[in-house]
Amino acid sequence: MFLPSIPPQRPPSGQESHHGSRYLHQDAKITLEHDGTYHKGYLNYSPETGFEFIVRHNLRSKKVDFKVPLPNFSRTWTTMLAEETLLFGHTTVSSYLRPGSYNNAPSANHVSAKNLINPCLPSLTKALHPSNPDRHVWLESYKEEKGGLERLDVYERISKKQYLHLKRTGRIGKALPSMCILVIKPDKDGNPVRAKSRIVVLGNFEDRYYTKSQRYAPVLKYSSLRLLCSNAVHDKRILQQGDCKNAFCHARLPDDELTVVRPPVGDPEYNNDTYWLLNKTLYGLRRSPHHWYNMFTAALRDMGLQSSLHDPCLFSGVVKPNTSPQTSAPLTSASATVSKLAASSQLKLRPSRLRPLSMLAFMSMILYSTPPTLHKSNCLWMN
Repeated sequence: MFLPSIPPQRPPSGQESHHGSRYLHQDAKITLEHDGTYHKGYLNYSPETGFEFIVRHNLRSKKVDFKVPLPNFSRTWTTMLAEETLLFGHTTVSSYLRPGSYNNAPSANHVSAKNLINPCLPSLTKALHPSNPDRHVWLESYKEEKGGLERLDVYERISKKQYLHLKRTGRIGKALPSMCILVIKPDKDGNPVRAKSRIVVLGNFEDRYYTKSQRYAPVLKYSSLRLLCSNAVHDKRILQQGDCKNAFCHARLPDDELTVVRPPVGDPEYNNDTYWLLNKTLYGLRRSPHHWYNMFTAALRDMGLQSSLHDPCLFSGVVKPNTSPQTSAPLTSASATVSKLAASSQLKLRPSRLRPLSMLAFMSMILYSTPPTLHKSNCLWMN
């Protein structure tokens, strides 16, 4: 018996992924995210209570563990599917892919782009103009980016008088301009899902000269990536991928590289003679990738891992048992491959049994990219 509010007919060929009505019948198996955790249960409908999500041991069991009302489910189930709060069948969801569920790890706050009216604008000034109907969305997106920098203690505000004093003493050069890049990120179907802002320094205005070796930061070789994936498939191991948000903003800026930045044009502080004295590296600086690479690899070596002679971004070894990050997550996990990074970036990983680490790649493949791309903010490891 199909539920009365959902059409029972089979969807047209090729559209099953978008029209899942044939999967939503009485006592259908579904997985629902509730209170930050995915639960396996059954869909129930009655004229008195409407749609409900019921959790019980099995379909024949009369004991109900708990119920979750699903108001307006006949109109919202497609949105729930798109947001992955509703999944067909009894699906096991990776805790690492869902860090905000039951492993107590912080999840990133993203500003939704689903209600945007206009396409992405070329500048922050135009995006925050009062006449822009999407102003509130881009304002929240910019606050998310700027707030992330403040929480990481990337900069401290100084006045124009303080800036001129530092410049006269020769400790800093001319203040570098910055800008805010606005991007609308799509989902796997090409629909807008996230309004993202990124504050970057215009590093081409830096007056310091660096050699290639002072700016160099290696990336993972494709041969190493193929080796890691093929080895995992052969040994039936599990590959996990992690990302560090605002990766280039974690490394401390050396004392001899003091830098002052002007806020982006369009920032409320731009016209208030406010400057940013950087404590850490920022996207756009010429040496940001170099500092991030040194910080990350030093943390891995402190944990007992060694880089490959053929690829400096491929690490292997066994994590030291006494390695303990300064975070509330206990070090009892093969995911401790990034424990030192977890201490500095406030990542919390799912605890599990400590096992030898076969290989860890400093960069990882973004699976939805075509062709695959490599990013310094990602790591890929095999338990």
